[in-house]
Amino acid sequence: MVTSDPIPAMALSGIRPFAPADASDVAGLFRRVFMRERHVNIDALARCFQDIFLTTTYGSLANGSLVFAEAGRITGFVGVVPTLFHVGEQSVRVAMVGSLMVEDPRSNPLTGARLVRAVATGGYDIVLSETANAVSRRMWDTIGSRSVPGYSLDYIKILHPARFALDVARRRYAIAHVARPFAHAIDLLAAPLRQASVTLDAAYGEADIGADETADLILRLTAGRTMRPAFDGAALARRIEHGSVKRGYGDYVARAVTHRGVPVGLYIYHVYAGRFAYVRQLLAEPKHMMETATRLIEDARARGAVAVKGRAEPANMTALGLHQCFFSQRASTIVHTTRPDLLSPLLSGDAFVTGVAGETWMQLIGHSFPPAVKQ
Repeated sequence: MVTSDPIPAMALSGIRPFAPADASDVAGLFRRVFMRERHVNIDALARCFQDIFLTTTYGSLANGSLVFAEAGRITGFVGVVPTLFHVGEQSVRVAMVGSLMVEDPRSNPLTGARLVRAVATGGYDIVLSETANAVSRRMWDTIGSRSVPGYSLDYIKILHPARFALDVARRRYAIAHVARPFAHAIDLLAAPLRQASVTLDAAYGEADIGADETADLILRLTAGRTMRPAFDGAALARRIEHGSVKRGYGDYVARAVTHRGVPVGLYIYHVYAGRFAYVRQLLAEPKHMMETATRLIEDARARGAVAVKGRAEPANMTALGLHQCFFSQRASTIVHTTRPDLLSPLLSGDAFVTGVAGETWMQLIGHSFPPAVKQ
């Protein structure tokens, strides 16, 4: 259902709550700021904004998103999913922030900062953003926010070096695809020089799982984290189902890893053969994380991925490092709070705040919203 909780009046001129009537304008702004596709189904994109930010479908408490309007035209937006989190024995209100965008930020340099400040003073116990780039990070810094290093590193495992380089080049130069046969031949020649093929432990198995099974397993694997969303299984399953469609990233894969028949880990990712595998979630019981990471990498290799890419967290960083993944920081997880006692789980790596708990489950990240096919 659409939420109608009131938001306190904003002292900053031009800022007001996101409303259903704004969805098409916000979708158009998103397309201009973030999407390279010329042909986008604006109606579908607008519905996506409404579903995520104006309903309780995916576990949101209320509407917390804001727009910035000038002369009746929306020129800024920040998406907020207010969510209840457990932090130890406490229940706290967390604003999960994403899709911060401004029309022509050079001409409107203060719009983004005003939106960020409005969210930070909105009465939440914690404000989190999983995908803050360098520009938005500076906005958060000005109001006393901080980055969380343990949840801010992306990893990449290169599987086929020549085809990996080709896929990177393809994003900038369309003509690069003509070199595909040569890249494939180079990888075949170089294969004997790389690490010997991996032997999977026979005590483990794996199988595809649906949204409900995935939700149940995620809840079990993260139950011991000091900081975690207070999800019910149905809302989490709906998040998983929603995020399974990401046409820009590829086909959806969700698999449980078992040890002697008992589920001990899982991985979720999207992949097209010849391109990156984009990992949405990698979770496991601590002693089974290495085998779960191994099976993720080998499954992606079998499906033709040229590399595996995702957001690391302290619980999987050692296993990924042992798999010779490269780590880099392109976007940061940012936290803002006036309660220092709530920071400890984030700084110690005992929090679940990324993937389906954060922002990257949304179709807004990775789906291309292709135009409807005319009958």
